[in-house]
Formats: sequence, C-alpha cells, structure tokens
Amino acid sequence: MGLMPRNLPAGIILTTPQWFEECLKRGCTVFDFPPGHRPRNVEKLRPGSICLVLVKPRPKAPRSEWAFVGEFTVKDVKLVRGEEFEERYASRAVKATIPFPRPGEASWVIEFEKLVKYERPVKLSECSDVRTSTSERPVSEWAIRGFMYIKPEDSLGFVEAIRRKSRRELSLELKVLQEAREMLRRHEEGEVINLVASMIESSDRCFDFVDRELHNIRELLEAIKPWYRGLDEERELAFLEGRLKPLKDKAKPFLSMLKKREIRVEELSFDEMLYVTREAIVTVESVEKLWRRVERVAQALLKQAEAFEQRMRELER
Repeated sequence: MGLMPRNLPAGIILTTPQWFEECLKRGCTVFDFPPGHRPRNVEKLRPGSICLVLVKPRPKAPRSEWAFVGEFTVKDVKLVRGEEFEERYASRAVKATIPFPRPGEASWVIEFEKLVKYERPVKLSECSDVRTSTSERPVSEWAIRGFMYIKPEDSLGFVEAIRRKSRRELSLELKVLQEAREMLRRHEEGEVINLVASMIESSDRCFDFVDRELHNIRELLEAIKPWYRGLDEERELAFLEGRLKPLKDKAKPFLSMLKKREIRVEELSFDEMLYVTREAIVTVESVEKLWRRVERVAQALLKQAEAFEQRMRELER
C-alpha cells in the first residue's frame, strides 16, 4: 500500500464479506451501487482516490461487528445504463445482494484496481479515535449507508489511521517481548523454549513493521519536499534506517533457529536476545513518533494549500 496522492478525496464503501472475498478470488475491478441510487458525492472521487472496504457480516449485525477489511484504488466513477453495464462491466463485477441494472435502469459504478486485503480486520468499534476535521463524532458512530465521502483535506490522515490499525497489534507484540525479557532474566528454563519462539516471531514482526513505516515516512517526506525541507526528520529517518540493519543482523541466528525449529537453550545468548528485544521496542516507538510528526506536517500543508486555493478562487471572482 503506497501513500495516497495529496489533494485527493477518499471514500468508504459498505458491503458484505462475501462480495469482498469473491472479488479477491476472481480479480474483479468493478463495484456497483443499486440501480436508481445515487450515493452522495461519489462522483467527486478521482483516479488515485482510496476507497476503504467496510463489511457488514449479516443484515442485522451490530455495528461492533462491522470491520474494515481492505481497500482499493479508484480508476473511474460514472453512471452507467443497464445495456452498457451488461456489455462492459458485468463480467468484472460481483453479483451479491445488489442486483445489476437492467435495460432501462442505471447504476453508479466505481472502476478500481489494486484491491488489497488488510493483515487484520479493523472493527468499527476500534475506531473511536478516528474522525475528520469537521466531524463531531468518530467514524465508529457515523451512520454509514452504502458510501461515505472523505474530503481531500482529511483523506490522507483518515486512510493512514485505518491502515495503521490494520497492521498487527504492536501493543501485543511489545507486551510479548517485555514478558520474554523478564522471564529470560530469571532463566526459568521450563518456559524458556516457548517464550523464546514467541519472542523471536514478535521481533521479526516488529522489524517488518519498522521496514514498512520507514518506507512510508520516506515517501511522505519526498511528497512534501517542495514545501517543507524536513532536515531534522530526514536526519532522524537516516538514523533509524541505520539502526535497523545491525539489529536485524543480530536477530538472524535466532530467526534461523526458529525456521529450523531447533531452539536449543544451551546455544542461546540471553544477553544478545535481551539487547535485540530492548532495541526492537525502542525502535518501534521511535518510528511511530516520527511518523506522527511527519503526518502532522503533511496535514498542515494540505490545509494551507486548500486555504490558498480558496483565496485564489475568491480573487478571481
């Protein structure tokens, strides 16, 4: 998942798990709305916009069970007649609970690409801290019916907030690492093997997370470079990138043991493992702080650009 281009709106589509799984299986590239229904502001989506896929497991499922399961990138949005839909779009769409438009009817359709399934579903109940700049309530309390439009000035922060929640629970990973460190300090041999395996797996997932986040930070800094030099952030990013490689090198022997399923306590260097554990925790926390800082700068720049464009339009009148 790359960073969404700036100044583009985003959206949320509400559908079923069956639609999403069938779409992934068949490689479909069309989402269609019910005939005769015009989703508010759907026509404002642009090529490159991100649509988050929110699924409702069954008709009367409580909102706590609704979940963001993935996303796709918009290619085009248009109102299509039934005859054209049958000829050009039906083979690339999933006929789930929503009927295709018949001759004489019309449906709004979104053509898309890059359908992605998240590492873990993000339940709506987990999103009590995600909102737009103008919404009084978080997305967990929004009335979402079919489609929800996210304005350009809010889209980047909103989409990234959901993406971050979709990644593996870092709080859980850190807890496992901390528990492993304490047990290894006490050398409780009977539990060490299982705990070491959990610790190695958790460390590896933490390193994967850091790799992705460093890439995303680099992309975002490049995107805002014409307006923001970000020298301090660049230096910190370079420092974190330099810290990651030796840490991964130190973790290689432990990962090799895990892959071979040959964890031998007598061959473990507890001090080395504790060092990798401690540095993994510190690195994850540092990367998260840097991402939040760069994200705030990007959002501020987007708001300034919107204000400037509005002022120019007023002067042209």
